[in-house]
Amino acid sequence: MSLITRLLASSKAALGHPFSREDIYAFCEKDIRQPPILTEWREVFSRPFAEVKGAAVTLEDYYRDLLRLSLDEIAAAPTREKQRQTCIHEVLAQMSWYTWLVCYEAAKTDVGQTLIDGKLAKLWPDKTPAARKHLLVQFYIMNATVQAVLVALGIGLLGIPKEIELQIGLCREYEKEISMLEVSILDCIGNLDDKDPETAKAVAQWSDNYVGPTITRMLHLLDATKKRIVLGTFDVVEFEAEAKKFDSERSRLRSALVQVNFPNLTALLNGAVALGLD
Repeated sequence: MSLITRLLASSKAALGHPFSREDIYAFCEKDIRQPPILTEWREVFSRPFAEVKGAAVTLEDYYRDLLRLSLDEIAAAPTREKQRQTCIHEVLAQMSWYTWLVCYEAAKTDVGQTLIDGKLAKLWPDKTPAARKHLLVQFYIMNATVQAVLVALGIGLLGIPKEIELQIGLCREYEKEISMLEVSILDCIGNLDDKDPETAKAVAQWSDNYVGPTITRMLHLLDATKKRIVLGTFDVVEFEAEAKKFDSERSRLRSALVQVNFPNLTALLNGAVALGLD
């Protein structure tokens, strides 16, 4: 972005006018041309990713398409405030790829992996689980790079406070925490399935009755948190206070657990400890 372009953009910012598509693309010009990626990702970005009309499309090509879609959404917003909100929304929309990859790799059983593979199967129903995992890694890399560019755009041009990075990070970790709770329960079921199928069924039923409602409430908090971040009303102290309420759910779930007459209660209680319900 040239000095003159920066000065023109600064004057628009001072007047509160929305930035034009040209302003936004000029700010991101370097990152469009050369993705800001880790050195070890450069070879991955150069690999063929898909084929369009007989021509190979690399991850880098696809990254540019994804980035341009987000930049166009931001540029189309009617006010500078709406452009900031759209930018944050676009960043948060990319967040699930991180959660899915971390949880998929953390799953210790095939049953645990079904939580994420089920989501991937909706995107790529004709692919094998191994192929879907490979695509997950590729989409994570591309979307993480798009996120980095959008955050830089938001802070550097649109006037989003730098604190947004902390807010997005908290939101990302909370989303991961929710999914990891589900994965841990499925792993518990997977470990029991062959050895004690009756207990595995009991765990699944217990999870539906007791853990499911807690996860639903946590997801509601996650959705509300994302909206607050977009609107600029997020309060970290308020978020931590609300999230802490779910700590008491661990004790409630533990109580519910010991009241149920499972065939192999000892194994299940060991699973409860592993799930952090103790």
